[in-house]
This record gives sequence, structure tokens and C-alpha cells, in this order.
Amino acid sequence: MNDFLKVFLGCLVVCLVTSVVCVLLMCSGIRGCMTAPQERREAIDRELSEYARQEVPELQLLIDKMTAEIADRKNRLRQLEETLAKVNRDPETDDDHKRWLNTIHEMEKTKEDLIASRDDLYLAFRKYELAPSGTQASAERREAIAGAKSAVELTQELFLEQMKEIETSP
Repeated sequence: MNDFLKVFLGCLVVCLVTSVVCVLLMCSGIRGCMTAPQERREAIDRELSEYARQEVPELQLLIDKMTAEIADRKNRLRQLEETLAKVNRDPETDDDHKRWLNTIHEMEKTKEDLIASRDDLYLAFRKYELAPSGTQASAERREAIAGAKSAVELTQELFLEQMKEIETSP
């Protein structure tokens, strides 16, 4: 009985390890573990990004820059958290940590607003393309493009100001 139990447990361990390896191989890329809605959302995001690159490149460029900057700041924030933990400090009570976290949240909100503007612009464009008579849709499209461009200019100014503040702060 003892030998049987050992063999059985050995087989069970081999099966579990094999299952884990298979799952890891299937999920080796991010796409391998995505659900259908996630894949669909990514495809839509790519389409909207491509549209913006062609029609309002300044908008998409700013979204891309903000995405990269947010990722960089999150990485630096994580490093700060690790450093604070090494010296037994609570990140929630550290003023710099709070300020950095706040800035990241503000940047994420701005990025979300820019993406919403991009989406609205794309929608206006598609309505223009699909409309039987192009006069009203054309006016809406021109208005949406003008609004998006002024939003991009304003956001770009704010983004550059934030970057200058950070570069000059200790």
C-alpha cells in the first residue's frame, strides 16, 4: 500500500507539473491569455490609434507620449516604494510618494480624456462616411477635429508644464 501511494502521488505531481507547464506555454505571450473581449478591445484600440495617426497625428503622438511617461513614472514610483520599504518607511506617509502618485493619477485622467476625444473624433468621422447626405456630418466632423486639435494643444501645454515642474523639482 505504501509503494502504491508513493507511485500514485508521484504520478499526480507529474500531472500537475505537466499541466502548469502547458498553461505557461499557452500563456507565454500576453495574447495567449487574453479573453475574447480583451482581444476585441485591443483590435478596436489599434484601429482608433491608426485612424488618429492619419487624421490627427498630434493627438495620437501625445497619447503615446503620455502612455510612455506614465509607464516610466509608475516604474520609478515602484522603485521608490521598494527603497522606502528597505528603510522601513511607509510610502503612504511619504510626501514625495504622495506627490508622484497624484501626478500619475492626473496624467492618467488626462490620457483618458484624450482617448475619449480621439474616440469622439473617430465616431464623427465614421458618421460622416456613413451619412447619406454629408453636409451635417461634415460640419460635425470639422467641429470635432477643431475641438480635438485645441484639446491636444491645451493638453500638450499642460504636459510640458508638468514635465518642466518635475525637472526643476528636487
